[in-house]
Amino acid sequence: MQRGFCADLRQRRHRGFSLVELVVIVVVLGMVMAGLVMFLGRARDGCGKQMKCATQLKLIYRAYVIWSQDYGGRFPMPMELNRELSLNSHNPGNSTANLHSYMIYNNYYSPELVICPSEANGCVDVPEEFDYLSADPSGGETTAWWDVDFRCDIECESGSWSNVSYANTELNPGFAHEWDADTLGSTFVIFSDRGPKDGKSDPKSPAYLTHGSRTRWQGNVVFADGSVKSLTERSKKGQEFAWPECTWVDSSTGKKMPDNLFLRDDVVNKSDSWLAVFTSATGEDASGGTKVAWD
Repeated sequence: MQRGFCADLRQRRHRGFSLVELVVIVVVLGMVMAGLVMFLGRARDGCGKQMKCATQLKLIYRAYVIWSQDYGGRFPMPMELNRELSLNSHNPGNSTANLHSYMIYNNYYSPELVICPSEANGCVDVPEEFDYLSADPSGGETTAWWDVDFRCDIECESGSWSNVSYANTELNPGFAHEWDADTLGSTFVIFSDRGPKDGKSDPKSPAYLTHGSRTRWQGNVVFADGSVKSLTERSKKGQEFAWPECTWVDSSTGKKMPDNLFLRDDVVNKSDSWLAVFTSATGEDASGGTKVAWD
């Protein structure tokens, strides 16, 4: 009896898998591989879009450098170019809309370049039509120098929309060093992906889904020296958006301070980077009528 049991055990050991068992294993492995391929595909797609976004930001920056070569190193400022028109545009003054509309009209880049390929806000899109025809710089300040209906109403209220994905530093004529290709430092940021309001963590913001996740912001920034970096929201409380590579100098102490890119840190001298979507900036120093939009 014992001999029969051992023979039966040996037979089971050499029997292998049945056809049904093999089918089940193949199906399970197929499901695992399919899930892995989908995951890697999404990760690769997200990484590719972020790299494309970084390239777009760098191209935008280069366009401003090229423009500045004919204007003493200064970057364009709508109210200096055409004050009357800038005040009568949909987004008046030194607004984000007027800034990009002027550059697009003058063929420094296309409307598509200012839309991030992974834009998560449904109110942000390329305009159906950019008005290249009605603008006529030769007619003086009474005629259009750019498309005045180009918009940056990022808050999506009352049917509004935006034709720009990116944030820019405040255009402040009272502090011209902030918008000068020759004097800005390598720690000063000019353009970036949009961040949360006032540089405070806000997982509800669509800006979190552009490149990051629902819980942590991630985005590209362009420094004044032309370098582009991908930054991720920090875990340090109160300094989530103040990275070591982004600093400003406190004039009272002479010390370098961490710069929260989406908040005005230096209220007195405005020597820090403050990146946002500016829907209006009509004061003489761009502060009196400055309005900022967040999503």
